[in-house]
Amino acid sequence: MRSVTAELLGKPLGLSQSTVSRAFSNVASIHPETRARIIKEAHSLGYRPNILARSLITRRTNIIAV
Repeated sequence: MRSVTAELLGKPLGLSQSTVSRAFSNVASIHPETRARIIKEAHSLGYRPNILARSLITRRTNIIAV
């Protein structure tokens, strides 16, 4: 089974990948109703944001090496 991506999640909602990504960021600007639609659809499809992909954008991994 293919994993659900932000792009695949946004298609049935008529939204872009970047809009889907902003819905999972606490600081991003997105309409509350749009965020709720995305979160609801993500939950039903089993979508989870890709932490590795996010670290490429934020330049933070939140990994501590010992």
